[in-house]
Amino acid sequence: MWFSTSQGLTSFDGSDIVYHSPLQLTTQYELSRIWAMVEDRDHNFYIGTSTCLLYFDRKAKKITNITYTYKDDHITRDFGIAAMYLDEKGLLYAGGGLRGLFIYDPTSQKLEHYNLNSSKTDSWTDRTFNTVCSFTSHATDPNKLWVGTYHGIYLFDKKEKKFTQNFMIASETTHKYNQVLSTDKQYIEVLRLETEGDSLIWFSSWLGGFGKYNIKNGKADMVFGRDAIYKAKDLYYGYVIAGFLRLSTDKFLIGIHSGKTAVYDTRLNKATYFNISGNDYLHEQTRYLSFDGKGNIWMLQKGLLYVSVPENRRFKSITIPGHTQFSLVAPKLRGMFYDSSNQLYYGSFHGSTGIHVFDRDFVQQKIIPTSLINNFYNYGTSIDLRLAKDGSGRFWALGWKTHVLLKGETKFEPVEKRFSSLAWLGTENRFNDLTVTGDGNMLFRESGGLIYHLDHRTLRVDTIRIPELKKELLKIKDASAWYDRSRNLLYLTRGGGLVQYSLGSKESRILSSEALFGNLPRTEGVCTPTLDEAGRIWLMIPKYGIRIIDPGSLRCVDSILFGTKGLFRTDFTAMVGGSDHYMLFRSQNGVVIYDAKKQQSFLLDRSNGLSSPDNVSFLYCNGYMFVGQQDRFEYFRLSNLDNFVSTINPYLSSVKSDTTQVYIRTGLENEGAIKLPYYQNTLNLSFSAAEFLFPERIEYSYKLTPLENEWHYTNYFNRKIIYSKLPPGKYIFHLRSQVQGGDWSTKSSEYTITISAAWWQTILFRIICALAGIGLLIFGVRRRINFVRKKEKERSGHEKELLELESKP
Repeated sequence: MWFSTSQGLTSFDGSDIVYHSPLQLTTQYELSRIWAMVEDRDHNFYIGTSTCLLYFDRKAKKITNITYTYKDDHITRDFGIAAMYLDEKGLLYAGGGLRGLFIYDPTSQKLEHYNLNSSKTDSWTDRTFNTVCSFTSHATDPNKLWVGTYHGIYLFDKKEKKFTQNFMIASETTHKYNQVLSTDKQYIEVLRLETEGDSLIWFSSWLGGFGKYNIKNGKADMVFGRDAIYKAKDLYYGYVIAGFLRLSTDKFLIGIHSGKTAVYDTRLNKATYFNISGNDYLHEQTRYLSFDGKGNIWMLQKGLLYVSVPENRRFKSITIPGHTQFSLVAPKLRGMFYDSSNQLYYGSFHGSTGIHVFDRDFVQQKIIPTSLINNFYNYGTSIDLRLAKDGSGRFWALGWKTHVLLKGETKFEPVEKRFSSLAWLGTENRFNDLTVTGDGNMLFRESGGLIYHLDHRTLRVDTIRIPELKKELLKIKDASAWYDRSRNLLYLTRGGGLVQYSLGSKESRILSSEALFGNLPRTEGVCTPTLDEAGRIWLMIPKYGIRIIDPGSLRCVDSILFGTKGLFRTDFTAMVGGSDHYMLFRSQNGVVIYDAKKQQSFLLDRSNGLSSPDNVSFLYCNGYMFVGQQDRFEYFRLSNLDNFVSTINPYLSSVKSDTTQVYIRTGLENEGAIKLPYYQNTLNLSFSAAEFLFPERIEYSYKLTPLENEWHYTNYFNRKIIYSKLPPGKYIFHLRSQVQGGDWSTKSSEYTITISAAWWQTILFRIICALAGIGLLIFGVRRRINFVRKKEKERSGHEKELLELESKP
């Protein structure tokens, strides 16, 4: 992302901010106030500021000023730019503030100029009548261009190079303090345009609100925000609208500077207001609003940049209003059941009046009443936990009491009112779960561990008991998914162990401690079991991870330590089996979806739709994960992650040697090659990865070869490293990254860093030094030899003289 700051031309990848214009050029060209910017085919930029038109070559890191020599006075001048448009031929259409339209051909480097009023001189300036502030393409004719100005909408013919105008404001424009509005029906500044078909243009105005322009009859109607602030007969003063985006066929997102953000419904002619930040600001001061290349929405408000999270990466939320007489407690989702026969979802709630029925888009259709409870904790509310449908078409609702809904009835009744022989099933707070078998029979799980098997045809009940198991320090709580439909098996806990029970053979098999815990120390804790879609038993063991047990052999076939194989290292509090290869985990900070096939995790927390990690239920149903909250529930379709990839390409953002910037990324480098002199051998490397939605979830690993062989691991908050006093040579900096929860399978990015040697560090110099040393050594040795010989000769001569003296009489 590229924009302007007080430091000039600036880029941002979600983590790192990099400045690309020196202070001198920033001041000279006013790059701290960029009004428009477009990217050409070579990924370089045309930049419009309040004073000039610039071209930025990203690879060469060079900024060029484009000027124009006017035909009437022959003076070459800079000119301010308010808007830009790059057509399919690569021609740049630049809207000048006060100076009309400029057309630049990058091939010939020729610049043409056209005033909105062709009768005026070439150097004519006028803020109202010669300012071009927006463009949009023609729906059917590529040789024409719609132009928004401070004086309505014009049509520009690219071939004839002429402006025509058929524009008149049909809405009331009387203004107490500006009489021009009463007489000049084109007097409105058009900041943004969007064509709809060949007959309609939607546009926004700085003070005129939001309007639609009928191309056929030339009439413009201000449909929203024209009289939003002052509503008097003789005074119209509208919202300041910085921009707008089309959300759907009949809905626009309106960025309002002088009010709250709005969604305008063109079909209903109605606006819905809300706050982006969550704070109840009366004026959100929206300055910028746009889509990026991936369809995400970006908005700048009060100096803060906001981005929308795509629907396939966030929770959706359904608010459940209170339906009880006194609304003492908020409704809380406890269970969800999907009936494939009518394609409806049935939600069980605590604190409502019955079972809520939703369509496939989770739009509530009705509430089927159940019994209301009156006690110290609940007054005039229902307590419904689970729901299932038996083979005879009856719905069974389990909660404080057990209810049944027969075919054709519109209300759940306590079971004892419909079946006297099953009155004991209506005992208050007796059961904690129910499910339906593959042949349509019902299974009721008692809080004490007993299971009751109800035949839906005969209503005969069998009691399933399992033996008391040896108690372990590691306890096992009741499984969230405890019935294997494909094998007709139950998994029950009692005392501290786990038992597999076959409904067909009525035989029990105890899972051994070795299968459950292996050689793990039996430290005190509570283990969580569940079943995956294939019927395998997943056992989550505190401070360790997961052991996966085969349902046939009852042996451990795989294990996953927390922090390995893409599973987060955190404190999970619950685990639920999902669809296909997905497993669901609840932690103290959010919920995690684990893809066992790809071995990667995806986190949903406050940043992508989870209103609170302290939730009341954590469920799976028909391909969806559900999280129950106070007065709402949130849901996420697991198949949204089928194309999710945790790997992400990292890159070096910058390299400094002490305080000198020796490398800065522009976004165009395919291969990294950095060459440095010998004295720039203490390096400060900064790296990043382009991720705007969840940059804090990016993890990095790096190494510098041949200096290092082992990978170093770090996170988003520690992306700067220092290598001190590197000797001359060739180094390769290897860099990997992934979204938290991956498995480091990505290929590393590589940057070659070459530090040249000083002349005294070269091999030739060392050879010369070595030869000189050898020469000096030889010279010294020879000199010593000569010296010794000389001394020996002198000694011999002296001795000879002494002998001659002694021999004389």
